[in-house]
Amino acid sequence: MNKKTKLCIVGLGLHAKRAYLSKIDKYDIDLALVIDLKKNEKTIKEYLLEKGFASTRTYFLEDEAADDIELNEKYQKELSSILKEKGIMHAVISTEPKAHHAYLKFFIKNNINVLMDKPIFAFQGMIYDQKAVALMDEKFKKMIDLYRRSDSKVYINCQRRYNDAYSLIKKEISSLIEKYNVGITNIDIVTNDGTWNMIDEFFSRENHPYKYGYGKLLHSGYHFIDLLMYLLEENTKLKNKQINKISVKSSYISLKDYLEMIRPDEYDVLFNKSCEYAKYLDKDTSKMGEIDFSSIIEFKQDDNTLCLASLNLLQSGFSKRSWTELPIDTYKGNGRVKQSYLSLNLGPLYSVKITANQGRFAYEEHGNKEEGYNDHFHVEIYRNSSLIGGEPFTSFDLSDLLVDNSLGYNEVFKERCFKDFILLNESECDLNKQINTMNLLSCLYRSARKEYIGGFKINEQ
Repeated sequence: MNKKTKLCIVGLGLHAKRAYLSKIDKYDIDLALVIDLKKNEKTIKEYLLEKGFASTRTYFLEDEAADDIELNEKYQKELSSILKEKGIMHAVISTEPKAHHAYLKFFIKNNINVLMDKPIFAFQGMIYDQKAVALMDEKFKKMIDLYRRSDSKVYINCQRRYNDAYSLIKKEISSLIEKYNVGITNIDIVTNDGTWNMIDEFFSRENHPYKYGYGKLLHSGYHFIDLLMYLLEENTKLKNKQINKISVKSSYISLKDYLEMIRPDEYDVLFNKSCEYAKYLDKDTSKMGEIDFSSIIEFKQDDNTLCLASLNLLQSGFSKRSWTELPIDTYKGNGRVKQSYLSLNLGPLYSVKITANQGRFAYEEHGNKEEGYNDHFHVEIYRNSSLIGGEPFTSFDLSDLLVDNSLGYNEVFKERCFKDFILLNESECDLNKQINTMNLLSCLYRSARKEYIGGFKINEQ
């Protein structure tokens, strides 16, 4: 790069500091502008000064604008002027998802290149209000139309699309489908986020919130919905076997359910103190977001199921948190242990099993530092070698494919996405490649505690 890339960051929270600000020097970036809310003004200005970003311009919106679906004319006019004055052509959107639509639309209209955290959009009440889901569908379709008429590039930070193991498997699946016309017939995904929220935190947290009527599907669950569709798009290569219909049956764990799983008095026993959580039993939990979400999905051609998939997305599973107070680092420093399992079959010809566990963290705020276990990502591939050739069985760890995994494999893949964004390279994380994921997300929300049947087409990328 011959000259510094002028960068704007919208939402300078814990995640943005960790994922984006840490790369400023490495990629010769000028942090030209930070946009946030007035309630965070003092903290952000102090942080920028402390970290050596005294020359960075700041712009703070009124707190009431946090939930606006579009930026008002005043903000648009003033921000457009600043972008032009500073020569900014790159923007990172790292806000709470309710604000994604407003900023993404603004930047695309101004032909600014964008890197945005998942999920793409979030609207209040999606787990219980079908109008909110319909609004998401409508806004996404209009955003894609706007994007295709613009000169900007938009990247969604879904780092599993950069995972070398998934890329290798996808390539082999593609070759087998083209040769034998047998597609993916079954995918099972089980994942546990490993974040344990105390009862009061469900009502207060802004980072990965539940109080706005959405939850797990728009938190880490989105990554696995995206992974499912990223792999399944290989089935578009099948001849005379095209998915045109979907049937989804789903259940979810609400906060009301969860309060029966672990009751307030049981927290008192676990933590050996009075946690005072009983008072939350009287609160209205009917409009809180989903905690766990499980689905059986039939991808069909007319009345015939071509692929049967299951998603088990857990927020309530195993964690190493053993304290009630929130630490400063609620992202990695709160006992989080991520676990996932994937099983995939091409009928009787080919099978993949993947186990991935991530537990590298520290508990410095609580007096003892524990490194946990290192990233574990193990792949097993089984082949009907008498028919399709190849080794009957192969296995490897993701670390075998990576030159440097000192940051953790997810961080390696996030950085690849960030680099493509800065250099404006072609990417699997382009907004256009999220159409299948967003279509399935809509179906999942529509199926909450009931069956949803509708038309469904996988767009070939």
